[in-house]
Amino acid sequence: MSWIKIRTNLATDPAVAAIGICTKMHPRQVVGCLVAVWCWADPLTADGFIPHATERLIDDISGKRGFAAAMVGVQWLCVETSGIRFPNWDRHHSQSAKARAGESERKRIARHGGEKAAASVAKMSGQSSGQSSGQTTEQSLDQRRGEERREENKTVGRADESAPAASSAKPAGANQLSDADWLKSLADDQAYAGINVGAEHARMVRWCEVNRKQPSRRRFINWLNRIEKPMGGLFERPRVQL
Repeated sequence: MSWIKIRTNLATDPAVAAIGICTKMHPRQVVGCLVAVWCWADPLTADGFIPHATERLIDDISGKRGFAAAMVGVQWLCVETSGIRFPNWDRHHSQSAKARAGESERKRIARHGGEKAAASVAKMSGQSSGQSSGQTTEQSLDQRRGEERREENKTVGRADESAPAASSAKPAGANQLSDADWLKSLADDQAYAGINVGAEHARMVRWCEVNRKQPSRRRFINWLNRIEKPMGGLFERPRVQL
């Protein structure tokens, strides 16, 4: 497909303004006439010279009387005895000029495509980062909730080891007994016959102090239940620490 090279700032070129003054045309109209002339000449010449062409022919192609003379006035056209010549034709309209223009356009498109691709990759990366950030936030919230639940369970466990929970393991009527009377009732209980209840309670209290545990009545009942009954007058220590 044949094409010609046109500068984007052609309409503001001083030469175009001069042609417009001579022909009483607006610069945009001048550009249209120039494009018509150059498109006509492009397939007819390789070096800018067209034999047998005249000023009248240029005026007819442009559609404006005196247009050729105005082009001559700005040195964009030369009228010779055997034809007309477009000065510096190879600068804009030769095959090499078109090749250079085509290469520049391909590079521009490639740069534009690369910028669009880079913007697309950046956008996708941003979405991925946002998703990863969202997932990380959700994981942090889940972890925090799990820690709070574990802390609540620990608190409930400590509360279970406190006095109200221990009192549930007391014998009937033990709720009204003082600690001394309660220990005496255990010492009189046949289930703990042969066990020095007072000494064992002192050991349990000491163990709780060292291990930072609550010396509840329930814990002491469990302590006594883990003591094997004495044989030969010897007492054995609990096999399992609470």
